[in-house]
Amino acid sequence: DVGMAESETTVRLYYPDSNGQFLRAVDREESFVDADQIPHYIVTQLIEGTTEENLLSIIPEGTEILGLSVSADGVCHLNLSLEFSANGPHTEQMERMIIFSIVNSLTELDQIQSVQLLINSKVQTHYLYQNIGQPLKADESASDMVRPALNEQYATLYVRGWSDEFLVAVPTSVREEAGVPNEESVLHQLIHYTNVNGLKSPIPKGTLVQNIVQNGSKVMVDFNGNFLDCAGNRVGETMAVRAVIATLSSLENVEEVSITVNNTSTGLQYMDLNQVFSADDSWFFPE
Repeated sequence: DVGMAESETTVRLYYPDSNGQFLRAVDREESFVDADQIPHYIVTQLIEGTTEENLLSIIPEGTEILGLSVSADGVCHLNLSLEFSANGPHTEQMERMIIFSIVNSLTELDQIQSVQLLINSKVQTHYLYQNIGQPLKADESASDMVRPALNEQYATLYVRGWSDEFLVAVPTSVREEAGVPNEESVLHQLIHYTNVNGLKSPIPKGTLVQNIVQNGSKVMVDFNGNFLDCAGNRVGETMAVRAVIATLSSLENVEEVSITVNNTSTGLQYMDLNQVFSADDSWFFPE
């Protein structure tokens, strides 16, 4: 019998960098008889890990593939063994790297738009903190590497996610632009954060930074009236104010933040803006 001809394909895999902050793409040329083999190959390679310098093997030890199928609507159902959970991450950031190493790698394939994770043949509500009860789409921000040569620096956006109590950290890069303070650039990213996989910006739509000034380690920011669209809701107010403070505090040399709206400290019902804020560990998922 004449065997089926193999076709060479470029497969893109994502592994975390050595700091476990961002995913880096690794391209491999491999030959496959059938394109249906590629998703299984991708997950197998991620489980086996990488030996490349400055990259981390991230999938929990002992994880096995119990099943993998791709539906006609582009959802990859990936069933992983119990070890994926039992030997899973202990921090929010490592959880993010594990999940999106898988999701971003698989969704590089044209036939896969999202990934539904199952653990021991069951859909779980959460992994560690991340909601995995529904199909997950690629998160491009997980690959948003900091490039010092382009005058970029590391920052973290703090957004609203799967809890009304804790903010979710999304590492990002901020590029220095002439005449635009980094503090303003990172707030612009926070305000316009693209909703994905249950994460969203807690800042009301239409919010604009009218003025921002840094004095030593203190940043003073003034928003337009749209920021007050969160007023009257305790969780909404709390998340919006804390997101601004935590995001700005992720920048170097920022320790304190004050917020005004149209140059006044009034307008919110539950959060008193007539004070100087500092980020608090109780706002974030426990490490």
